[in-house]
Amino acid sequence: MKNLVTVLKIFIFLLIYSQFSTAKAQDPLGQVNNELRTFFSPLTPPPPPSGTSNFLYDMAAHIADSVFFNSNCTEVNNTNNWYLLYSEMRNMSYDTTSFITDDSLYTLAEQSVSNDTIPMGLMLYNFYILTPTALNSNTYFNFDTVNNTISDKIGRPSSPCGFGPYCQDTIFSGSPLFEESDYGHVIFKFSPEFFLHDQNIDYNNLNLYVDFGDGSGNHIIDLYNTTTVTVDYRDAGEYKIIYSAFNGSAYFYSQSSFTVKSNKVYVAPDYNVSIEGLHVGVYEGCNPDGIRRAVIYLEGFDPNDFRNKAKNSRDVAEIYDDVIKSYDVDGLLRYGYDFYVVNWKNSRVDIRDNADYVIELIRYLKDNYDNNEQFVIMGESMGGLVARYALTKMENSGENHRTRLMITIDTPHGGANLPLSLQHLYRDVFSLVRNSIPFVKYVPISSRRIGEMMNIYLDSKAARQMLIYHINEQHCQLAQYSCYEADNAKDEFFNDLASIGNYPKHCKLIATSNGSMFGAKQTRAYNDQDRVGGDKLLDFQAEVYVRILGIRINLIGANFELNTNPNGKGQISNIGAGFNTVKIRLRWFSVRITTGYTSWFNIQRFGDVKDFCVNAGGVENIKRQPKIAGFNNDWDIGLGEFKVASSSSNNNGNGLYEFKFRVGVPWFANTNANLSIYSDGFHFGFIPVQSAIDYDGFPNNPLDLDIANQSVGDIMNRTPFDVILGNTNIQNVETETIDGRPYYQYYYNNFRHVSLRNDNLGTLRTCSNPKLLINTEIGDEELWLNNMDLNRDAIYPSAFTINIGQNKYYEHPSAINNCGSQSQAFSKEENFRVTTGTVALIYDQTIQFTQSIVGNYTDSRENFNPCCNLVLPRKTFNKSFENQKINEMLIFPNPIYSDQTFTIKSELLNGNGSLQIIDNMGKNIYTQTFTNNTNEIVVNNLPPNLSSGIYHLIITTNSSRFNQSFQIN
Repeated sequence: MKNLVTVLKIFIFLLIYSQFSTAKAQDPLGQVNNELRTFFSPLTPPPPPSGTSNFLYDMAAHIADSVFFNSNCTEVNNTNNWYLLYSEMRNMSYDTTSFITDDSLYTLAEQSVSNDTIPMGLMLYNFYILTPTALNSNTYFNFDTVNNTISDKIGRPSSPCGFGPYCQDTIFSGSPLFEESDYGHVIFKFSPEFFLHDQNIDYNNLNLYVDFGDGSGNHIIDLYNTTTVTVDYRDAGEYKIIYSAFNGSAYFYSQSSFTVKSNKVYVAPDYNVSIEGLHVGVYEGCNPDGIRRAVIYLEGFDPNDFRNKAKNSRDVAEIYDDVIKSYDVDGLLRYGYDFYVVNWKNSRVDIRDNADYVIELIRYLKDNYDNNEQFVIMGESMGGLVARYALTKMENSGENHRTRLMITIDTPHGGANLPLSLQHLYRDVFSLVRNSIPFVKYVPISSRRIGEMMNIYLDSKAARQMLIYHINEQHCQLAQYSCYEADNAKDEFFNDLASIGNYPKHCKLIATSNGSMFGAKQTRAYNDQDRVGGDKLLDFQAEVYVRILGIRINLIGANFELNTNPNGKGQISNIGAGFNTVKIRLRWFSVRITTGYTSWFNIQRFGDVKDFCVNAGGVENIKRQPKIAGFNNDWDIGLGEFKVASSSSNNNGNGLYEFKFRVGVPWFANTNANLSIYSDGFHFGFIPVQSAIDYDGFPNNPLDLDIANQSVGDIMNRTPFDVILGNTNIQNVETETIDGRPYYQYYYNNFRHVSLRNDNLGTLRTCSNPKLLINTEIGDEELWLNNMDLNRDAIYPSAFTINIGQNKYYEHPSAINNCGSQSQAFSKEENFRVTTGTVALIYDQTIQFTQSIVGNYTDSRENFNPCCNLVLPRKTFNKSFENQKINEMLIFPNPIYSDQTFTIKSELLNGNGSLQIIDNMGKNIYTQTFTNNTNEIVVNNLPPNLSSGIYHLIITTNSSRFNQSFQIN
């Protein structure tokens, strides 16, 4: 589940700002602004020519610090604070009808954002502000204490500023409209629609210069036309963007922050395939031997895919980069493997629905690859369940899936764990949104579309099919303790899966787990001691202040105590919040602010459950708290992407942090918020080890079961998988002492979900030989044929060696590998069986036998040379799938003969353009232009005597470019 921590931070602040109950919602911030507007509405703004502003600073309550409301602000702003400034400017307006809400502004920005393009916002407004003596003397206003109103005094003198009781100031503020980029290559986009300015300001001939902090200096920005600036940041980190503007008589200055999460390059797929329910991006291998091979990679559960926005849900390129590229699996491109990366259009639907879409993709590959070519499917998290169901269903119906290998990566075969405290928080917030939707606009910008999240997390069908405990099934109230079970949808799904065969029988099965095979527990971040059931996931205390007419008022208070699941009976959560209503009362020549406290809610929950959260399993979020006290000025407090403060007033070294906010910190500034946070580590076991390998007896086995030290035979007899790749790192190494406290360099007992990395050497590597186990299993320079029943004709290629028998890097029941303690790969030792009537074609240079093949095989012994230098046409920095036209190109027949007529059919052929055919060395062998409306072209004059191999068809039109590979014999 991607960005779970981000979701939690949204919910916490939504609860702080909104009403929790089924009663009529109350909005404290809105109430204060209405009170102020009522108070100042009888007053007349300064008339022309003096009246040059449409805003009054004192007519809005301010959470943002006043330092940002000037034309030369040297404090560093940030995206969330910028939207807050805009919201407060709107509330300051004498007439708000011409102002869109900050939510609408965010929606406009969202339409132009992508993984590589970040829209930029600018504000330039004049505004009035009351002079210090305006409300504490009778010089400018008449005070009616009976009716609690003020009115303009006729004949009042001019103030030193020249506007009666008002002075004038200017706000100039710039910021990226999205706060971060996943990649170091960023295109910043300046559009006139996001240059928000006061019509009374002379902005003609305004010159804007922006320094993006990348070392390239100032860039001149055209404010009246769309301007883009491409920036390449060398390193991940936080950068300062500086805005300078001049109009001949005035100088404006602003600063903002921007976060680059990595310096990786965004690599778009070579082309897309249109399959119902799926976004499929294809990364082509170099096909050195002329035979195309295919790996299907299925992403996991992505609750944000309902947004269909590149900045909120993973796209194909992110999935490719997260796992395939990051963990060196892309090395298989050199051996002719094409990667079909699947991004669900809706991951929240019934897992079986997405399995049907994957079956269609497999059928597509069967139509486009050699009849004997065998596919590989990798599924991360939920994607592994989709793959398992799809292949089992095809076998059950007698359909040939032509899949030889299924790899599941931290997949919840036995169910997933989400702490019940978070589940209740989700449910409470959705209840809140249903009843308080008008007030969502006051929450931080990341949650402005929170209303759309109704019923997409816990209540989605896929989530209900996977969770071990689901709050829909809250039973057996024993005193105050509740029992929890899985949702009925989980039982129904797995019963259906069992009825059709449970697992596919005619492919090799590999399971990876990111949890400790030794059963090591999750650890506390600040001392690496074992966590215990019911400990603190988060204990959060907050006070939020506003400034009203210069007076600091405590507006909202909240506490959130969220615990991990207890071991048996224990507390799950304790949350509460309240707010102060504000009234403005007039005295003679003064204003008094009165408050009244109202409690929103106070809820405590208890349960009787198992403590999956703190036991061995793939970890959701591994960001850790610092282990030392009073040292660092830039804290990561274990709340994932939520970096709340730049300085700490107290850190006791045991997880307790107290903060005072400094300007520029999301989402508050200066003394307008106080926080204290205690956590034993904001991470939890998401996919238990025994679930990931479908270990017999789960979940009734001890959760800290030491699997690694059992006999290999016992292990493999208790799992349906042929190979298990696990994690056994348990080291803690003290490297130095800071302030008298040890600072550890440690290897995590339990690794991030989803990941292919299980040791410090790299991606599931063997300990004595620099081979990647995943790559070797798929088959690059080595391939092991074992543990499989083949029921079809098939081709098995490898660059150098095909091994028949035991994998020497693994532990088998009869052969313990001396490096297995690091690679921790356990394997069955069944034969490679070929059913009578089928033939396995062994296509390599060398075959090594440690046992016989049962059945028929043919050895071609042909040379197979990988591309040494993989140079492929790679399009980079494309927008998301929603901004691309996805077309399916049909070439028939395929493969073709060089003297044969063939037909190309595609929507891209509708109009004017050109068609090129390129050979594998990049040479153009055929060109044809087209002008038609038939969507079809016949090619009948290819050059004679073309070599057999893979060729690339490229279609170019005025609006797009598309390519697809095909084979010529």
